[in-house]
Amino acid sequence: MSAFSRPLRVVMREGNLAQQLEATIGDEIDLRLGASLDDDAAAPLLADADVVISSEFTREMADKAPNLKLVQCTGTGVNWIDMSALPPSVAVCNADGHEVGVTEYVIMTMIALNRDLLDMDRRLRNGDWLAHRSEPQRELRGRTLAILGMGLIGREIARVASVFGMRVTGVSRRPDPARASVLGLDALAGIDDLPSVVSNADFVIVAVPLNDETVGLLGVDELNAMKPTGYIINIARGPVIDEAALYEALNTRTIAGAAIDVWYQYPGEGEQDGVAPSQYPFHELDNVIMTPHVAGLTEGTIRKRLEQYRENLRRLARAEPLINVVKPASN
Repeated sequence: MSAFSRPLRVVMREGNLAQQLEATIGDEIDLRLGASLDDDAAAPLLADADVVISSEFTREMADKAPNLKLVQCTGTGVNWIDMSALPPSVAVCNADGHEVGVTEYVIMTMIALNRDLLDMDRRLRNGDWLAHRSEPQRELRGRTLAILGMGLIGREIARVASVFGMRVTGVSRRPDPARASVLGLDALAGIDDLPSVVSNADFVIVAVPLNDETVGLLGVDELNAMKPTGYIINIARGPVIDEAALYEALNTRTIAGAAIDVWYQYPGEGEQDGVAPSQYPFHELDNVIMTPHVAGLTEGTIRKRLEQYRENLRRLARAEPLINVVKPASN
C-alpha cells in the first residue's frame, strides 16, 4: 500500500532513458519530463516533486524543490550532486549494474593495446604487411594486472582477468589478506603500496570513485614508476589521474599507452560537439584509445538501472527502505 495519498511525483530529464522508464511504471508514479532540470522552465516541474532522477543536482534545483524526498542518481558517480544543498530529510541513491559492460570494455581495450590492434589496422590499410609480422605478439596469459579499487567493477574485472590466466593484484583501502582469497586475487595491497604495485604491473586499471582522497591518486611519481611497456586504462573519473602527468607520460612514451573513457572536460548543457575532453592534445597521440565515457553504456546496464529506479520509486511510495543509499534521509 502506498504511503502517499496521491501518485509519487517524479521529475526526470527527457531522453531515451526517461521514455523507457515511462513505459514501464505503474499508477503509483506520476512521471514528469523536462528538456532541462536546471533552468527556469524546470521550476514548475520541481515545485512539488517528490523525486528527481538526474546525474546532477545543484543548489538552484534544490531551491525549486521544497518537497523533495529523494535524489536518484542515474549512475554510480554522485560527483555532480551538491550534497550540501540538500536538507537532511532528502535521501540520495545511486545506481550500478554496469560492472559487466565496463569489464567487457576493459578486456576489449586491454587486448587492443596488447596486440597493437589500431596501429596494425592503420598500417595494413597503407599496404604494410611486415611491421607486425616481424616478431610474435604478446598474450595476456601470465601478465600482471593491477586493479585500483575493488568495488563491483574491480571484482568483476578480477574474475574475468583470472579466466585469461592473468596474475591479478588488487588495491584497496582495506588490504586484508583474507579478502584476497575471497576475491580470487593473487595479492591485495593498500593505497600506500601503490608505487610498488604499478611498477610490477603490465596493465593498471583505475576503478576507484572520485573523492578528496583519490583526486590525483596517480601522478608523476606513480606513472614514472610504471614499466615502459605498461598500459593504463581509466574507467573511473578523469581527475583520479593527474591530467598533465598522464599526457606527458604518454607523449614521451614513459608508458606504452592508455585507454581513456573518462575525461577532464565535458560538454555543458546544450553542447554536443566540438568540446575537447582535455586541455592537452591526447587526440594527437597514437598510443591512446579515446572513448566518450561509454564503457558501461550497454543494454544490460540500462536494463539493470531501470529496474533499480523502479524499485526505489516503489519503495519510497510504500515507505520501505531504499537500495543503493549514498546519503540516507533523516528527520
